[in-house]
Amino acid sequence: MAKTWKIVKIFFYIAIIVSAIFIIITSINIFGFQSFIVKSGSMEPKIHTGSVVVDHSSTNYQTSDVITFKVTGTKDTVTHRIVKVNQKSGITSYRVKGDANATPDPDPVLKTNVVGRVLFSVPFLGYLISFIRSIPGLIIFIAIPTLIIISEEIGNIKTEVKKIANRNKDINKKVAELAKKESELEAREQKIREVIKKIQEKTNNNPKL
Repeated sequence: MAKTWKIVKIFFYIAIIVSAIFIIITSINIFGFQSFIVKSGSMEPKIHTGSVVVDHSSTNYQTSDVITFKVTGTKDTVTHRIVKVNQKSGITSYRVKGDANATPDPDPVLKTNVVGRVLFSVPFLGYLISFIRSIPGLIIFIAIPTLIIISEEIGNIKTEVKKIANRNKDINKKVAELAKKESELEAREQKIREVIKKIQEKTNNNPKL
């Protein structure tokens, strides 16, 4: 039972750590690397719906690069392939297209809106991350494991307190036994003193020959 619980506890620790990592890598930019969840099939079959793409920012993007870019006026991001690079009046923009789409996107993408070039993708991982970010996911992967681990730690603390209390009881018992022995020895000592005193009194009362 203890071994099984140990395995379960390890699983809970891993669940919390992995969940935290997933949430972090899809939320912030780390040294130019950032991850995004693909929510459509416009890049099938290269990138499947529900995949996580890992991007890295660059200063130069070329035709055939798969990039992730911000949609102007929204917080959404899209991952498509560059089919043409445009230069006009010193401003760089890109014509992009989803591999599964018949035609390119209607609006060009300004270079300033590009987040990064896709380095690789992990199929279906986005479904898991999306679930972890949901209320049920947070409860299953974060709240419940955390509560179980905290409860176990509280149980460990209580066990240690009981052990200390038992040790104190043993110490108090030994102290009581020693105190009892000390009292017995003091009583014996007193009796011996009384006997010696009586002997001295008898000796003093008898005249010397």
